[in-house]
Amino acid sequence: NLTELSFGWNQLTGEIPSELGNLTNLTVLRLFYNDLTGEIPPEIGNLYDLTFITLKYNQLSGEIPQQVCNLIENNNLYLSTIIDGNNLTNTCE
Repeated sequence: NLTELSFGWNQLTGEIPSELGNLTNLTVLRLFYNDLTGEIPPEIGNLYDLTFITLKYNQLSGEIPQQVCNLIENNNLYLSTIIDGNNLTNTCE
C-alpha cells in the first residue's frame, strides 16, 4: 500500500533493487542525491501509477530501459529528473 518512497540525500550506496518494481501502488519515487550505482532496473517500469520520479545525481550508468521510457511517456514524467547527474544513455525517444 506504500504510495511514496523518498530517500533523497541519504548517502545510499549499491544498486537500485529490482524489487522496487513490486511496489505497484507507488505514485512518488525519490532516490536523488545518493551514491547509487549500476543500471536502472527495468522493473521500475511496473510502477504504472507514478506521477513523479527522481533518480538524479547518483552514479547510475547504462541505458535507460525501454520499460522506463514507456513509463516516462505514458505518465508524462520528466526525463531530466532521471538523467541529470548520472552517466545514463538516453534511449527514450
